[in-house]
Amino acid sequence: ANNLLDSEDLEDIDPTSIDNSPSVTLEIVRLTYAKGLPIAGQHFKSSQELWKAIIAFEIKLLEKERSDEQVERVRKLFLDRLSIAHEQIDESFSEYSSFETNFGNQYEKRLLEANKSVQKVKEIVNERDPWERSLV
Repeated sequence: ANNLLDSEDLEDIDPTSIDNSPSVTLEIVRLTYAKGLPIAGQHFKSSQELWKAIIAFEIKLLEKERSDEQVERVRKLFLDRLSIAHEQIDESFSEYSSFETNFGNQYEKRLLEANKSVQKVKEIVNERDPWERSLV
């Protein structure tokens, strides 16, 4: 039997009540995300919805019970996202900045490092853009 959730299920999950659900566990939610990201999480135009849902879920867990482990989990999600070419990369960077403002430490250092990654991704996109436009 497939224990993964579909996208509609993921959108409806309230992380603050997940402990009370016998059928939806935190492990199943994270496993679903882990299976979906390598496929849908790479799409240049439409991956943002999936990433935003995952990050929002993990931030709700962080707000419910703050821990260094959860801060690092959310930070890694943001940094993974910022290392992938996507149309809304500036929006993702802005959301990461807000996250670090609210939950992080070493704000300036972390944002400078993330910005380096974003700039590399943007360079790759700019190099590919003329070629990809010629395919349309």
